[in-house]
Amino acid sequence: MQSLHTILLLVLFVLCSSLGSISCQSGPTEDLQNLLEVKQSFVTNPGEDDPLRQWSSVNINFCSWTGVTCDDTGLFRVVALNLSGLGLTGSISPSFGRFDNLIHLDLSSNNLAGPIPTALSNLSSLESLFLFSNQLTGEIPSQLGSLVNLRSLRIGDNELVGTIPETFGNLVNLQMLALASCRLTGPIPSQLGQLTHVESLILQDNQLEGKIPEDLGNCSDLRVLAAAENRLNGTIPAELGRLENLQILNLATNSLSGEIPSQVGELSQLQYLNLMENQLQGLIP
Repeated sequence: MQSLHTILLLVLFVLCSSLGSISCQSGPTEDLQNLLEVKQSFVTNPGEDDPLRQWSSVNINFCSWTGVTCDDTGLFRVVALNLSGLGLTGSISPSFGRFDNLIHLDLSSNNLAGPIPTALSNLSSLESLFLFSNQLTGEIPSQLGSLVNLRSLRIGDNELVGTIPETFGNLVNLQMLALASCRLTGPIPSQLGQLTHVESLILQDNQLEGKIPEDLGNCSDLRVLAAAENRLNGTIPAELGRLENLQILNLATNSLSGEIPSQVGELSQLQYLNLMENQLQGLIP
């Protein structure tokens, strides 16, 4: 099958080079060039220890390269890049933003540094973006809020700073938002209450401050709300009692005060509740 793919790609590239059509320029030839540019932004060990040694212009069958998945329509477009845990160092190339058909991008569990490129906001088809467990720095680009097809956004366990973008409220198809173990500051945006399909909000181990937004009570599909180990203050909103599907609520190690709302005691699906190391008072519901 790989040899057949190679032959078909060779024929396609020859036709493209001779015709110079617009469709060719924006198709597999561009994906090939983008992959080669992406590799240049990584620092890998040369030779047999290079996890991306297949990524070479000598082997134009890029659909067979490590971590690359192409569509099954015969158009040879890259739809997924899974480069997790390959020991990659270097930075995330803006060229990642040129894969028009990309649905899944996983660069997690590497040693990548530098900022998250704003060019990733061009990936209009993207459904999952995994950048967690790296050494990424800088602020989270607000432009990522334009990726309205995203279902899972996991970019925690980095050295990111700044605030959670309010534009994340536009990610109406999001099911998981994981931003734990960074250096994020500022409040939890009330706009996250617009994420009616989100099932997991993982925000713990940051430096978030301010009150827990009442609007989170609108996240009707929410099952996990984890915002422990921050600097949150004020009272626990009674509106959280509307989260009928909530199974895990972890708000430990903050500066929350007041009484525990009686509505929390009515969460019939709740399996884990951790409110320790706060300044709460009154009775347990």
